[in-house]
Amino acid sequence: MRFCSHSEPKEILLKDHLQSVGNKSREIIISKKFNEEINKEYIADVSYLIGISHDFGKYTTFFQEKLKQQMEKGDPLTFHGLISALFTFEVLKEYIKTKKLDDKKPYKFLPLFGYFVVKHHHGDLKAIEDDVKESQLFEQFKKIPEQLQDIDRNIDQIKKEYNELFQDYDIPVEDIYNRFLDKYKENINSSSDIEDAIEEINKQEYFCFHKDITNITYYLLALLLYSVLIDSDKKHAGGVREIYRKELPLDLVEKYLRKPEFKANNTSKINDIRDEIRKLVIKKTTSIPIDDKIFTITAPTGTGKTLTSLSAALILRKRITEELKLEHEPRIIYSLPFTSIIDQNYNVFDDVLQSGQISDFKENDGLYILKHHHLSEIFYKTKDIDKEDDIEESLALIESWESEIIITTFIQLFYTLIGYKNRSLKKFHNIVNSIILLDEVQNIPIKYWPVVREILIAMSNYFNCRVILITATKPLIFEEDECTELLDNHEKYFKSDELNRVVLNIDSRKKRIQEFCNDLNDWSKNSYLFVFNTIQSSLDFYGHIKKKIQTLELIFKVCYLSTNIIPKERRGRIELIKKALDDGEKIIIVSTQLIEAGVDIDCDCVYRDIGPLDSIIQVAGRCNRNKRFEVSDMYILNLIKEDEGSFTKIYDDLLIKITNDILNKYVSNKVNEKEFLKLINMYFQETKKQS
Repeated sequence: MRFCSHSEPKEILLKDHLQSVGNKSREIIISKKFNEEINKEYIADVSYLIGISHDFGKYTTFFQEKLKQQMEKGDPLTFHGLISALFTFEVLKEYIKTKKLDDKKPYKFLPLFGYFVVKHHHGDLKAIEDDVKESQLFEQFKKIPEQLQDIDRNIDQIKKEYNELFQDYDIPVEDIYNRFLDKYKENINSSSDIEDAIEEINKQEYFCFHKDITNITYYLLALLLYSVLIDSDKKHAGGVREIYRKELPLDLVEKYLRKPEFKANNTSKINDIRDEIRKLVIKKTTSIPIDDKIFTITAPTGTGKTLTSLSAALILRKRITEELKLEHEPRIIYSLPFTSIIDQNYNVFDDVLQSGQISDFKENDGLYILKHHHLSEIFYKTKDIDKEDDIEESLALIESWESEIIITTFIQLFYTLIGYKNRSLKKFHNIVNSIILLDEVQNIPIKYWPVVREILIAMSNYFNCRVILITATKPLIFEEDECTELLDNHEKYFKSDELNRVVLNIDSRKKRIQEFCNDLNDWSKNSYLFVFNTIQSSLDFYGHIKKKIQTLELIFKVCYLSTNIIPKERRGRIELIKKALDDGEKIIIVSTQLIEAGVDIDCDCVYRDIGPLDSIIQVAGRCNRNKRFEVSDMYILNLIKEDEGSFTKIYDDLLIKITNDILNKYVSNKVNEKEFLKLINMYFQETKKQS
């Protein structure tokens, strides 16, 4: 009989599909570097065996008839997930036995993990410990004996194909199949019948999650095996072309900074400081022990941390590859809090790559850099993929992060590291061994710090990742001895007169929005930025200020920016704002907090409703950023609703209380920028202590 795995987009023979998925899965694992606790050969073997077993259930004639549309899709007899998972468990149990790993952690639980990932390879993951208790299991199990009877009719051909698939492994197909048949051939008439049939699976689950202290290694290995399987499976089934890794020149950033147009626009003393910071970080990155895994780059806003972090990542990438003798250079994953700033940072990195004299970059830019968030364009460009009708192939490559530099959001990154969705986890294996840059990391809510810390430490310890936290307000996610600061003596830059660009003016008087607008009388500056806590308060002020500007016949553009503006329009407005500021036009910008993280603008005067201190300091980074004035004013307000309620309810009350307590210590109601580091250290220490 001719057994097929898929009929669309083209017919694929089942054995060819199993062989391809198994080979690709093993190849992915072999290319990785793990710590000493994880034996790569064992995991590679298991990954191959999962790959060749994951569609065992497609050997039923029921499934084959479904492919030919001769049987209804929803008929349980055509389902292949559970029977394939049970077969995978038996295969891996035999492998563990032959390798004498029955009592060795974490390997003794690999049959359980194999069962789990195969059972869910067409859906989302669930908690393993709940997996054998779901109500649907009984209905699925009732069909297993009938499916096995059907398989038995063609068993000689199936055994022949599996003998070829197992040819490099000391695994007896005959014995496995006979045990499998004996265990599941009897009719399933009750829950107790299921309990008897899956006694060994239940026992592994019990010892893994109840008798044993669950190790995060189990979690990481299960996710890795799942990711490798589903990505290899989908790409082979979809006919996705093989993608080849690329090298990145070490001096990419240096070439970019030598561009005449870049140098012409950056002649201030601030730029000298940016250059100094970058060189110091490069020097430190070149000399740190290669076993260091977690780093920070802490510097004031507007000091070029984006390009500096890329320089550091490129150095680490080269050093790790050479010193640890890796097959491939680590991918660089640059992660940001908001989609609104991804385009800006992607464009910077794209310009850097275009300046790098990479011969095939223009025709293969997808191999070098991609951006991925829920609104990004689905287009992955190589010399072979340059057509809109390749959208499915582009999507497969983008969602699995098949590029050297990936620009993405915290959501995409952490939904993969601590997620369960099939679509998100395809790329997990490409995060393994990567260099992860977390920019504006202070935007991660404090309640998530413990889980973020744990998963990043685990990824670095077990899967050889490097993590660089980039921030002007260093949150205490990690203990001091858990990370290495790449900018030595960074405190001096926060205290520098040259970077003392802003003074905070604290106005604790309660004011309604209209009252605040009425009190605005000084319009001597070219640019003003007003930042509000809620969309509604920003819209209220926007309406009032437009009327006021018209009444006073002032020549100002008034531009509104918030998350309630559709992304395409928002990007256009950000570009309009930047151009107006560059051209010296008079402009008033009304915004919410989205402006505070990474939107690279420089305004003469800023007003912000009271919020958490780290947010206030981030907004201060949009004021006199390039020190065009000796010092500029930023005003902290205490705005209230008509019913006297506060607009700060979107934040944790504790954060606002700590912020007010710190600011109230300044009896002059003025705080210079050179004191920001002291303030932010106090703030994070208090939040960590009181949370």
